[in-house]
Amino acid sequence: MLKQSFAIAAVLAVSFGPTRAAAQGGGPHLPPTFGVLAGANLSKLGGKDASGLKTRTGFVGGVFGVFHANEFLGFEPEVLYSQKGAKASSGGVTGTFKLDYVEVPLLARLDIPVTGSAEPFFVLGPAFGFQVKCEAEGTSGGVTATASCSSLDIPNKKFDMSGTVGAGVGFKAGKQTLSVSVRYTHGFTDVFSNSDAKNRTWSFLGGIAF
Repeated sequence: MLKQSFAIAAVLAVSFGPTRAAAQGGGPHLPPTFGVLAGANLSKLGGKDASGLKTRTGFVGGVFGVFHANEFLGFEPEVLYSQKGAKASSGGVTGTFKLDYVEVPLLARLDIPVTGSAEPFFVLGPAFGFQVKCEAEGTSGGVTATASCSSLDIPNKKFDMSGTVGAGVGFKAGKQTLSVSVRYTHGFTDVFSNSDAKNRTWSFLGGIAF
């Protein structure tokens, strides 16, 4: 059911077309609005083969555009660099899987026009991740070593299909719009072959639209 919801949201968003844009629910006939996002990921792996893992904190950031069909509904494509993975500890050894992606969320967007300078918004849709790094890092007795997944014969997958849902608030600041938001990204694709382990990520973002 969750997969179907993301797919429906993506189809609706694409069907809107770039007829109007605004950072946070502006008037009709505005040109597209573009901006940058940056923040932190709190990520781990979920699934029957990923029990007992801890959260990895990483960077997320990139660019976005907002295209509105009307005052309320729009389409927000993004291109992000997103650091995911997980940590684990056992017997005095701490290990970290570092899974980094170039991620392309294609989000349906709902703006809620309100009186005042702060306007809430919601996003929902699929995200397509292309893995650019897979490393395993281990620390024991103050000594840290890192190796790539390929050198360790770990069968990682290069593509990650996921769904994203989130909410935020935009604030007018002169000609720019500042925003803060939180979103959850739920991976549908196993990150390793023959293993039930999928990305689970909370992202906390700040943005500026021009």
